[in-house]
Amino acid sequence: MSSNPIQLKWRFLEILILLIIITLGTLFVQQVGTRLDRRMEELRTEVVNMLEARIGRRISYESISPSIFGYLGIRELIVYSQNDQDAVLLRINRLKVYYDLFQFLSSRAAVLALSEIQILRILMNPKLKHYQFPCQNTLMKFS
Repeated sequence: MSSNPIQLKWRFLEILILLIIITLGTLFVQQVGTRLDRRMEELRTEVVNMLEARIGRRISYESISPSIFGYLGIRELIVYSQNDQDAVLLRINRLKVYYDLFQFLSSRAAVLALSEIQILRILMNPKLKHYQFPCQNTLMKFS
């Protein structure tokens, strides 16, 4: 069974087009991944800065990890006292910061995509006599 030269040319052209499509697809996925990584880093930084500004306290955390389900998972978030920078005021085991993925990719400021903050397992320092939450106007007193 011999192949027609025209069929060989078409086969070669099909393989060439397939290679071009695969190459362009790979470049596209790489560019999207790089942009997504950069935006995630911006979101991490902006979330920490926003939380510190909103509560007026220094915070630290063990880790921040993005999820494909549209949230940042923050582990061991610690809020420090305003008077004593080393005194732990509040320790949150897990915090989930949800964001709108479409808005996250399309907006210039990553923090604009935030939609909800979910707090799991809070531990508060009972040695503090009172604390004013600046973002909620709630006064907590311990006796």
